[in-house]
Amino acid sequence: MQQNEIHKLLDEALKTSGAERVVAALEGLVTPDASEVGVLTIIANAGVHEIPQAYLRGEIYEASRGNWDASTEEALMLELRAILSRLVDKLRSARWKRVYLIPTGHPVLSLQIKAMVYRLLRFNTIDLYY
Repeated sequence: MQQNEIHKLLDEALKTSGAERVVAALEGLVTPDASEVGVLTIIANAGVHEIPQAYLRGEIYEASRGNWDASTEEALMLELRAILSRLVDKLRSARWKRVYLIPTGHPVLSLQIKAMVYRLLRFNTIDLYY
């Protein structure tokens, strides 16, 4: 849908439903559900596979995206350290009550993410396979 079509549709919604109702509907789209607060979905390696919307819950975090260098042990360790370091920052950024893991990409990365979540939060991820 073109941006001008979206503007026309928004104008029509404002005319027929009023600003208050349209604002409430838009805020509902950008404000998380109360049931989704404290919920994190980690995608181990995004961009490799299309993930169905039904699997994305709460806040979405991409641990990595696309290909990364696993050609040597040293390169693999550098990649894992960088990815896991960013993950630690994310896990410490909020109080999580539930963490989902979509284990895409290299299995070593998914296992390290799962272990890191347990070490920091002291609960297991809920793994989502599709």
